[in-house]
This record gives sequence, C-alpha cells and structure tokens, in this order.
Amino acid sequence: MSLTGLPVLLVLLAAAGTICWATGWVWQRFAGPAAFVVRSVMLLLVMASGAVLSADIANRHYGFYTSFAELTGGTGGATAAAPSLDGSLDAATTARGRRLAQAGHGTVVWLQLNGARSHTRRAGLLYLPAAYFTSAGTSLRFSIIEVFHGNPGGPGNWTRQMHLAATLDGEIAAGRMPPVIAVAPSYTRTVGGECVNARGSADDTYLGVDIPTLLAKSFRVRTDVASWATIGYSTGANCAVGVAVHHPGTYTAAASLAGDYPSRRGHGHASAGADLIAAPRFVPPRWPALYLMTSRQDRASLAGVRALAHAASASTPVTTVLLPAGGHNWRVWSAASIPAFDWLAARLPAPLAAPATDPFTVTTRPAAAMGTGRLPTGPRAARRLLPVTSTCCAADAAATAATQLPALRSAGHRGTGRRSALRAVPTG
Repeated sequence: MSLTGLPVLLVLLAAAGTICWATGWVWQRFAGPAAFVVRSVMLLLVMASGAVLSADIANRHYGFYTSFAELTGGTGGATAAAPSLDGSLDAATTARGRRLAQAGHGTVVWLQLNGARSHTRRAGLLYLPAAYFTSAGTSLRFSIIEVFHGNPGGPGNWTRQMHLAATLDGEIAAGRMPPVIAVAPSYTRTVGGECVNARGSADDTYLGVDIPTLLAKSFRVRTDVASWATIGYSTGANCAVGVAVHHPGTYTAAASLAGDYPSRRGHGHASAGADLIAAPRFVPPRWPALYLMTSRQDRASLAGVRALAHAASASTPVTTVLLPAGGHNWRVWSAASIPAFDWLAARLPAPLAAPATDPFTVTTRPAAAMGTGRLPTGPRAARRLLPVTSTCCAADAAATAATQLPALRSAGHRGTGRRSALRAVPTG
C-alpha cells in the first residue's frame, strides 16, 4: 500500500475520528484515580492520531516516503517494467511508449535496477524520450543523465514534484536538448552515508558502476565518457557531484541544485561530495564540469557551494548560479532544473547512429576561471551563464538561459525589477 495513496489517508481519518469519539464516550464513565489514568491515555491517543494524520498529509504533499519499505529504511518502489537481458521492454510498455511518442512525449517506467558488483537490488525510474520509440530512433544510442533525489524522498519525487518528463519533453521539443535518457536510482537514506561505500552500503559502486553497466547492457545508450552526466537537488546534489567526481571515466558534467556538502560544517559526515572540499584528503584525478545553483537565503547550501566552487575552479569549468531569494524547497528546485538541464545538454552529444567505441574513455578538459560579479540579462548574460564546450547544442544554449531567467526570477524572488535573478557566486 502506498503511503501517499488515498486509502492510507482514509484509514488515518477514520482512526482519528474513532479515537475522538471514544475519548468523549469514556470521559464520564470512570471516577477517582482511574479517571485520571484513562483520560490521560485517551488525550495522548488524540494527540498522537493528530500528529500521525498531519505527518501523512505533509508526506502526501512532499512525497518524502511512498511506501512502508522506504519509511523503515528500504528503497521501495514499483517493479512493474523491469528490462530483460536483451535490452527490450515488455510489449505493454513498448506499445505505450510508441503511443506517447506520436504526441512527442517520452515514457516514464518503474523498473528494478539490480547491481551486480554492489549486490544491491533497488527500484528506480527511467525516462525514455519519444525518439527512443520512433522508427528512426531504433538504430540510435542515447546520452544518459543520472538524476538523484533528496533525503528524505525517492525517485518518484522527480516525476511528482520536479516534473521530470514534462521538463525533458519540453526542452527536447524546443531544440534545447538532444533526446536523452534519464535514470533516477535510489540510494541509502542513512543520514551522513548517502551515495558512498560506507556504513554497510555500497552506494558509490551501485550508482557509479552498476547503474551505467546495467543501462549499457539493457538499453540503447552511448557509453563514451562525454555522453553521461548527473544532476540532483538537496542531498541528491551532493550525490550528483560526488558520484561524477569519483568516477571520472564515466561522467563528463554534474549539476547541483542546492547541495550543502555537510562536512564543511564539521559534522564528520561521509556523504558524497563531503570530501570534495576537504583537500588534500581527496584529490580527484579529473573533475567533471560543474554547475552549482544555490540561493542567498539557503545559507547551508550557499556555504557549501562557495567552498566547492573554490576547491574546483582551478581544475574544471565551474558555472555558478545564485538566486537573490528563495528557500530550500521544490518550487525553487523545479524552476532551477530547467536551465540546469539545458546546461548539461550543451555538454552532451546527440544520439549516436552506431555503438560508441572505446567505452568509458577518460578525457581531459581545460580548466576555466570562475566569473564573479553581477550577471546582466540578455544574450551576452546567457552566454556567460552557460559556457558551451559541445557542438551539439551550442546554437541554442545561450538563448536557453535568457528564456529561463524569468522562470528562475519568479521562483527565487518577487519584485526584482531590473535586477537580475541570477548572480555569480564569489569564490573567496
């Protein structure tokens, strides 16, 4: 039973109503010391039922936990459309994908993502673009974006709150992105141990080795290093950067939406990304290109982004986006994800007509100094916001940022007037 479903809400409403009725019924039926004990117990039950009901309403709205397995520390999720070893989907999913592709829509599939090296079995989400199901696309191999959810939360947050399919459909249709496949795996929800090989989990191996290997075997994906990227929000932003840096032979770019990198505050966390700002504890052999978004009012994220930008800017191109206002919430992340996806698209190649040779080859990229100061609006500002190193989307990347500035402005700050909604984060 889904924790975000209507049946759970109805059961909790019925339980709360029954407890309130029972409290009134027994209130006058006891006297003396027994009355005090019974009334105290019933009042505690009333308060507990109200707290549980409130928690369920909040969970339904934010989608923190979708199943009892997730609530108790598992991963949960549906497994209705697992890919077979020959890379094919079942007939019903394929038929649905072809039907949606006729309208230009991609297909979202729940599937089981089982890691061979990490011995991890978890459910996840897969977005397949419309081109994947067209006759022309049957001979193509597609780039991959690995997307990471926050904690608490799960892969389903990318479809419910972040509107992953609608966002990618829109950007692909507008020509700002090549058709890409997006995968949303799950990771351990132990606070401080997310996305790393620690505390009894093998998350880093699962996310950075098993997921690329599984998709390369089961779907038509490109396997060259320039064709894989990551993105995440909140804790998932830490994972996106950490996994990409720890596996330089797989990922070419990483986008972070409000990551905080908690070890900067001295908490001793082992989560992904924590060691990236603690040199010389960890010096990656190769940094991916980085896109770091935060808000001036999101202080934990702002401190972490500044530290990470300072640590990485000498070794890799770093694009930073600072909203003048906006908290740590879905509205900000959802709006900010659109230009972040377009930034990733500028670094991903178009679908390849033949299998890529020399899979997972490590390539080097020139470092670029990070800009500072105010970013003006307009095409020039867009080019500064989204430096383009790939030829596939260079023509549209600059226009993308300019068109997305209003969306970010409305999500991050109201009434900015002539002031730009985006600023570069200083490295000092």
